[in-house]
Amino acid sequence: MIVNDLKINQKKIAKIYFFIKGLLNNTNIIIIKMNQQNVQSTLTAIANFFNNNHISSLLYLENNEFTSKLNPYDILPNQKIVYTHLPPNISIDKSSCFLLPKNFKHLICGQATGNGDCLYNSISIILWGNENFATNLRLSTVIELMKNAKFYLDKDVFENDITYSTTALDSSELAKKKFDNEILEIYPKFYEYIAEVKRISCNGSWSPLLAVYGLANIIECKVISIYPEIASRFIRDIYNCEISPRMSCNDTIYIFYGLI
Repeated sequence: MIVNDLKINQKKIAKIYFFIKGLLNNTNIIIIKMNQQNVQSTLTAIANFFNNNHISSLLYLENNEFTSKLNPYDILPNQKIVYTHLPPNISIDKSSCFLLPKNFKHLICGQATGNGDCLYNSISIILWGNENFATNLRLSTVIELMKNAKFYLDKDVFENDITYSTTALDSSELAKKKFDNEILEIYPKFYEYIAEVKRISCNGSWSPLLAVYGLANIIECKVISIYPEIASRFIRDIYNCEISPRMSCNDTIYIFYGLI
């Protein structure tokens, strides 16, 4: 029942809106360390890596041809400008502002493109004023979740089915029937985690809470996740949360899951 409810809401809740507060870094020099063609081809290669390899070892997930060569921070531009107000090219979504929970009514919703990459579109706007680096953020998140898998698997929140997509849950059941399950004695949700990271590596795929946790560490900002009150209480209890990165930070970003 919970899984079906999550599946329904993934289809309906496909845009992410944002409001930010933080420090404005005064710099206009942005150096892109990895061009868009390489970013996209690397994402495709990682998706193929998951398709062509059965990963039953945490060591192999964290140490492979991608994690050994790529630093998630090097995939992003060298500078970020954390916008404290909506950039002039971003519109306010009044209907989503109306859906904000009471304790967040003081915030303003800015609209990101709802194309499945909405989470990364939002963060790109917050950090650079446009959606140009959404794919870079997706790749950085995938590398982060691979390289530091133990950090996330050890979190209690990711022991719940509700934090995973129905695709990941279905894929994990197939893996459990087909492969050795020794790893599950230590990490019961290992195959769900693998399936979710694989799915995140595909552009246009809806990103679950796991991706938000990964992004918080990549961008080194505290993320306050806000879910609309029209959804299941079980989902709201999980998605309404405050996510702090491993490193100390000065900036706070608010992410709101709006409706299309």
